This record gives sequence, C-alpha cells and structure tokens, in this order.
Amino acid sequence: MLVVEDVHKSFGDLEVLKGISFRVDPGEVLVIIGPSGCGKSTLLRCINGIERVDRGQVYLEGKPVHRKGQLYSPSSIRQQIGMVFQHFELFNHLTALGNVALGPIRVRGLSRQEAEERGRELLARVGLADKADQYPAELSGGQKQRVAIARAMAMDPKVIMFDEPTSALDPEMIKEVLDVMKDLAREGVTMIVVTHEMGFAREVADQIIFMDDGRIIERGSPEHFFNNAQHPRTREFLSKILY
Repeated sequence: MLVVEDVHKSFGDLEVLKGISFRVDPGEVLVIIGPSGCGKSTLLRCINGIERVDRGQVYLEGKPVHRKGQLYSPSSIRQQIGMVFQHFELFNHLTALGNVALGPIRVRGLSRQEAEERGRELLARVGLADKADQYPAELSGGQKQRVAIARAMAMDPKVIMFDEPTSALDPEMIKEVLDVMKDLAREGVTMIVVTHEMGFAREVADQIIFMDDGRIIERGSPEHFFNNAQHPRTREFLSKILY
C-alpha cells in the first residue's frame, strides 16, 4: 500500500530525517514511537505531501508521490492519504457536519446532499450522530478529534495517518478516541499512528517503529518491542514511558 524509501528532510542546517525506509501493507496498522523532536511528525508531513522531501521517495500503491522533491499533485495525494492532527484543525465557523462534508464537496465534487448524507453516516460511526449541527466550540476535545477522524474518512483515503491524536486531550477523553481508532483497525483500515499510548500500540499495532534523531532505531512486532527490544536506546525509552 505505502512504501517510504530512503527519505531525507532538512530545515536549513537541521537534518530532521536521515534516511527513513519502511512499508505498510493493506489493512496494516503501523505505530511510530520515539522521543519528542525525533522527526515523527515531519515524517508524516512528508508522506502526505505537506512537506516536500529533499531525497528519497514515497510510493502509494506503486505510484511515486514526489518528483525531484516536488509533489506530483498535492490535492490528489492528500485525498488518498488522510491526516488526523494533534490539535484537530477543524474550521470553527462550520458545524461538525460541515467540517466532514467540506472536503468531498470541494475536492471530490460530490453534491452537498451526497456529502452530507455520507457525513452523517460517518459521524454516527464515530458516535457523534447527535452532534452533527454543533460547532467545534460546543464540543469537547474528544468529540472534536472524533469529528476530525470522520473528516479524514470522508475522503475515502487509502491510508489514514494520526499525529499524536490524543496528546491534546484530557485523560478522561483519550479512551473515546482510542476506541474509534481500534474499531477502524478491526475494520481493516490501513493506518500509520504516531503516539505515546503504549497500551494502544501493544493491542492494535501490526508493527512498531522506534525513531530517534531522525533515524529508525528498531522495528518489530509488539511482542518484540515490549518483551525483547534489542537496542539500548529502545529499552531506555520504554523504561521511561512504561509504568
């Protein structure tokens, strides 16, 4: 489904990604963990075309995303690679339904009626059928993030990426978002998740990547990571985050 091949990315003199390579198969859940500042979020932004790459390539279903560091077609790539951000990024002047329906209307050319019918189905799917006509200011953080998930799903993407989707939430709201993500995983949605939620990683991930200083330090199954991590840096990180 998705192949990342030797991706490098710098901002000025700061080299953030130093040759990242991995693949994600259809229906697979890849969880990326690592300390803050190691390049996880930049990696997601390179995959879905928010940032260009300096060297390397990203392939979606065998088709290259970048050409000489530039995007082939940002709109078509973002349509196929959904993104759920840490801070929701909802339009405050639109209702929950309006946020979910906007992309299909503007990008995919659906009629308002079609987009809103689909939007109501997706809001119901994330447990927010009764919140369709409410604005973001009227929603809790967990509800906003579930609207953001429904918005990503509305574009029928090949892959959905999550950039620390629970880190901005109060602890009591984290479970409702993780439960939606677990449901998506059970339904076979291909997902790349940057998170510090180790319980989610242990339960849902097919593979886990540990990044540090712009590189992949270790990769493997949850069984490998939590019971038999090999690299000292991985073990050090897990010793601090698991309690």
